Amino acid sequence: MKQSSEITPTAPAIHSLVRSRPSKRLFKRIVHLIHADGEGGGPVSVMGHIKWYYKKYDIILLHGGKGSLDEYCQQEGIRTVQLPIDRIWKLCFGWIPLFYQLWKLKPDLLIVHGQWAGPLGALVGKLARVKRIIYLAHWPSFYTDWDLYRVIRNHVMESIPVHLCDKTICLSPENLYQYNIRYPKFSDKFIQKSNAFDEGKLPTVEDTDRLREEFGMSAHHVNVISVSRLASQKNISWLLRSWAIVQSQVPEARLWIVGSGEEEEKLRRLSEELGITGTCTFLGSQKNGLACVSTADIVAMTTFYEAHSHSAMEALLCGKPIVANAADGVRYTVTDGVDGFLVPLGDIETFAERLITLCRSKELREKMGEAGQQSVQRFSLSNVMKGYSTLIEDLIRK
Repeated sequence: MKQSSEITPTAPAIHSLVRSRPSKRLFKRIVHLIHADGEGGGPVSVMGHIKWYYKKYDIILLHGGKGSLDEYCQQEGIRTVQLPIDRIWKLCFGWIPLFYQLWKLKPDLLIVHGQWAGPLGALVGKLARVKRIIYLAHWPSFYTDWDLYRVIRNHVMESIPVHLCDKTICLSPENLYQYNIRYPKFSDKFIQKSNAFDEGKLPTVEDTDRLREEFGMSAHHVNVISVSRLASQKNISWLLRSWAIVQSQVPEARLWIVGSGEEEEKLRRLSEELGITGTCTFLGSQKNGLACVSTADIVAMTTFYEAHSHSAMEALLCGKPIVANAADGVRYTVTDGVDGFLVPLGDIETFAERLITLCRSKELREKMGEAGQQSVQRFSLSNVMKGYSTLIEDLIRK
């Protein structure tokens, strides 16, 4: 069907566009906007939304970059438009083709995903006279209020969509609390709805075995995996320092790091300094994170914060116990002592102890894995998307 494109309008094109805007359509139109179709949970979340209701609405994806989300849409015949918005500096001119697309498409609802798409989409959407806008806060920026510059930047970036959008969706109770204490006047706009997982993407046993062989995983080892971007938010250095302790206590354990990012070289150097290169392997970026999770015995997660972690849900879905920092967006998914262990942020020794406990007990791993497969069902696509569908229908009817 329609292919991905990148369009920059001219003045005559805009005047012609105004005259040709359609007055009626068979289906209501929903446009999704995400600033970067790449690694991370944002594209995965958008894919779940599109998959759930694309047959009911006329769905169009506007995105920066090009990755698995665009690939999925092309396979399903969903229209996509690639825009120059995948880098912050591109937003200075990227708003122009975005305005052009929104004015031309005339969506009944615009859903903006994530930090940079939030303020950009809210501002440009209002300029283009979009009827209804939802801000889906995948990455609440105020968790990075580390200095004065970031405090000001983050306040501006979050305030714009909160003020201009009809609803702000917070992905966990912790996120909802953070938005409420910052913007109490807009509490009626805030809704808590989680991310969802897609059971249809669960890898087969054959796929898992094939990937384990490709990675070089042995059944004689206890394999621990971390699947995430190698960025400061994920704090993989804590995991490496914990692993130095685990390695000394459980020599048959192996750590596998899946992902790429700006901290990759720094982390590789740290692993050499800690003397763990013999039991720790960096696998780089992998196309299917869920398949990677299925290859392991245990999942490790040392993130500072999350909106609502896909990695934690994927671990539980695959029946893998997880050891994770007790961070916002993770506590909502993992129940300490039931389907995994939650560890206070920065407590490297306790994190290592929890990994050692699981490495030494196959029975405990299986027990927690079974519990996780039950508890994660509350985040299934069918359970979660019903709530989104009701919200969308109500906004469109208005």
